[in-house]
Amino acid sequence: MNITEKITTGHKIMIGCIIALFCIGGIWLLINKYMQAVADVSQVVNKNPIGQKAVDLAKVEGDYLSKSTKILDDYFLAVDSGQADIIGLSKKAQTDLLNLTLTAQYKEKHLAEVLLLGGIVELAQAGNQTAISKKLKDLKDLSQKQ
Repeated sequence: MNITEKITTGHKIMIGCIIALFCIGGIWLLINKYMQAVADVSQVVNKNPIGQKAVDLAKVEGDYLSKSTKILDDYFLAVDSGQADIIGLSKKAQTDLLNLTLTAQYKEKHLAEVLLLGGIVELAQAGNQTAISKKLKDLKDLSQKQ
């Protein structure tokens, strides 16, 4: 009699049940680990890892309006003095405007101001005083609009 003949049907059923239990236990462990990983990721996603604060749009808008008005008023005062380096002043005003935080409501006006300042720099480098005067007038008109 060899070993396969000694294994009875009862033994085969018992071995099958043990294998099935191991498979079910393994699947249960995998599902448990998956659910734990999903819960961990969910917890991290729902947290605010960089500590962002709620944005007060009214404050952002007020700050933008006051700062941009001051930047452009200072720019026009310096340019109107006639002794100023218009290239340096325009670049500085452009940089200062680009550093401001603004609401979506003002993005078109803001972009137009920044582009006009860039145009003034290019015209000043080319020495086109007539076009500079027109761009300055356009910038003044734009900056006075709300």
